[in-house]
Amino acid sequence: MLGKLIKYDFRSCIRKFGPLWLGMAALAVINGFTIGHVLDNDHITGWLQFFAGVVPLILLIVLWTAVAIMSLVFICQRFYKGLLGDEGYLMLTLPVTTGEHITSKAIVALLLETITAVVAVASGLLLVTVYKPEILGEIGRHLPEVLSYMNGKVWLILLEYLLFTLVEAVLQTLHIYLAICLGHLAREHRVALSIVAYVLISIAMSHLITLCVPMIERFPEEWFITFDEMGMHFAGFGPIAGLIGAGILVSAIIAAVFFCISNYILRRKLNLE
Repeated sequence: MLGKLIKYDFRSCIRKFGPLWLGMAALAVINGFTIGHVLDNDHITGWLQFFAGVVPLILLIVLWTAVAIMSLVFICQRFYKGLLGDEGYLMLTLPVTTGEHITSKAIVALLLETITAVVAVASGLLLVTVYKPEILGEIGRHLPEVLSYMNGKVWLILLEYLLFTLVEAVLQTLHIYLAICLGHLAREHRVALSIVAYVLISIAMSHLITLCVPMIERFPEEWFITFDEMGMHFAGFGPIAGLIGAGILVSAIIAAVFFCISNYILRRKLNLE
């Protein structure tokens, strides 16, 4: 049943963001053409250069920003309306636990954030490809040389950091969900109180991070990335890997706490009036 919930939420995500993702790619191609043939053309000046060259670039930047903001709004909206709004009456009657509802929406939120980030990077590469294909050729020629400097330990650190990024993304989503649930406990001004709850939780988490800063400052600078004739490596691989691993563990524990509290509120304290 969890798979069906994910499929239902993801379809809603695709319907809303699919055209925007395609628009980002299309605008990137247009900008690659206009930058190369309009902005770099000394014979095109004045208003024609502005409307044909500058406006498409502004639109692409605005679309990148708008999609990022809309992703955040969508994550909040789908959780609030889907479980705490009018849809909640129907969704919570399904033979599915509240934990599965939260998990489904968190997974779809992670997919949305990941796909949006990939499309943004891909659109940037499209722009460069259309503008100056030789740039990608240069990157392709130098990429093997760069990769040759990266040994197995470096790759492990990078993969570990990628895992940390994904766990942190889930944590931030559950942070939003918990704030919405806490705000919904009130009879009035639920949205405002949800924002207050989010800010208070953020302050508490920032204090927790502050407590960890002295531990990080103890690491010598030479324990981070260093270069020598053997390539690029981490001189202090064990401590750095342990530090990132600790970050993953702490983020996962906090995310689990947020999940459990949100699940408890939805199961025991939910008020759809």
